[in-house]
Amino acid sequence: MYHWLRVHFVPSPRIHSTSLKKMETRLPTEIFAIVAQYASIDTLVQLLVVSRGVHFVAMPALYASIPDMNMPRAIQCLRTLLIKPEAARLVRSFVFNLSVCHALQALRTLLIRVLGNMTRLHTLSLYLWTGPPSILSQMSCCLTKFTCMVLSNDSFPISQFLMSQPTIEELIIMCPSKDISGLGLDALPVLRQLTAPYWLLHNLLLPRLSHISQLTVTGIAIDAKKFVHLAEIFNIGKHPRSLELIIGMDITNPMVIQAFSLGLALVGLAAPFITSLTLNISLGPIQKEELQNMFAFALPRFPNLKTLTVLTPPSTSSEYIHGDSQTRPMQDTISLLHSKLVSISDTPVDIFLFFPRPQVEPGQAQSRPNVIPISLYNRSYHLPLLKAWRRVHYGLEYVVFPEKRYTCTDDEHGSDS
Repeated sequence: MYHWLRVHFVPSPRIHSTSLKKMETRLPTEIFAIVAQYASIDTLVQLLVVSRGVHFVAMPALYASIPDMNMPRAIQCLRTLLIKPEAARLVRSFVFNLSVCHALQALRTLLIRVLGNMTRLHTLSLYLWTGPPSILSQMSCCLTKFTCMVLSNDSFPISQFLMSQPTIEELIIMCPSKDISGLGLDALPVLRQLTAPYWLLHNLLLPRLSHISQLTVTGIAIDAKKFVHLAEIFNIGKHPRSLELIIGMDITNPMVIQAFSLGLALVGLAAPFITSLTLNISLGPIQKEELQNMFAFALPRFPNLKTLTVLTPPSTSSEYIHGDSQTRPMQDTISLLHSKLVSISDTPVDIFLFFPRPQVEPGQAQSRPNVIPISLYNRSYHLPLLKAWRRVHYGLEYVVFPEKRYTCTDDEHGSDS
C-alpha cells in the first residue's frame, strides 16, 4: 500500500524489519518517534510494520509531505488516501502535477474527494496546465502556501477559492486574468509573498501592496508593459514599509539590456520602499561592462535599496554570438520606457551615457561575435562590480552573487559576509 512513496527518495542503508522488531522490544516508543522525524521514507515504510505502537508514530511522518510523482504513483497515492481518510488528514503538504487534460477528467472525482479529506493541509501545489480548478470546490483546510499553475476552463474561478482561504501567506499563481477578476478587496488579508505574471498584479497586488514583503514578477521577456504597469501600481497603491522585488531577465537580444535598465529605473522611482532587489538572468550572456552599466544607471533611482542580488547561469562557453533580434520592436520599447522615465524624473535621463546607440538599421539583426561573457561564478568579477555600484549608490549595504555575499564598507572594499 505504501510502495508508491519509495521511488522518490534515496533510502538510508536498509534496516530489515526483523532488526527493527528486535529494537522495538528494547526501546520505548518515544525513541521511535524521534527516529521517525529524521528517517528516510524507505525506513518509515518499514517502521509501519514493526508494531502497532511504532505504526502510530511513523505514520504522521510518512504522510506529512506528498511530493510530485509520475502518473502511476500519483494514482496509487490518491487511491491509498481515499481508502484511508485518516492518512489524508495527516497530510500537511501536497504536490499534484498533471498536464494531460483527459487524465485529469478521469481523476477529477478521486482528486476532489481526497483533497476534501485533507483537512489539515497547509501547503498545496497544483500544476494543472490544461485542467479545471473545480477540484478545489470541496476543500475545507486552511492553507498558508498555495501554488497554482492552471488554465481554467470551467465555472469555478480561482478567485472563489482564494476568497475562502484567508490564511494564505504565500501565493504563487499563473492563470488567465479572468479567473481572478472577481477577487474581493478583502481577500487574502495576510498575504506576504506573491509570485505572479504582471497581468495579474492589478487584481492581486494593488489592494494588498501595503502588507506585501516580497514580490516576484514571473516571465523573463522584456515588455514595456511589464515595467509601466508595475510602476503604475506602485504609484497608486498604499506603500509597504519595505519590499523585496525579484525579477527575471532574458538577454539573448543585446538591446534588452538598455530596455531593462530603463524599466528598472522607472520602477525604482515609483517604489522608493524597495529595499531588496534580485535580478535573475536566466537566459543569455552578458558582458561585465553591460552588467556594471545597467545598474550604474538604475541604482540611483532606488533611494532606499540595501541589498542587491544578481544571479547568472554558469558560463558554458568563453565566446557567444547573440541570435537574431527584432531590432525595431526593441527600439520602440526603449523609446517608450525612456519617455515614461523622463516624465517622472527630476534629473536628466541619458541612457546613452552608459550604452552605445544602436548601429543597425530597423529589421536588421544585431549580433556581437567573439565577445567574452561574464560568469558571476568567477569571483574575480565581484569586487570591481561592487565598487562601481557602491560609487553610484552609497546606501547599498549588501551585494549578493552566486555562492557569495559581500558587505559594503566605507573604504569601497567589500568584505565577505
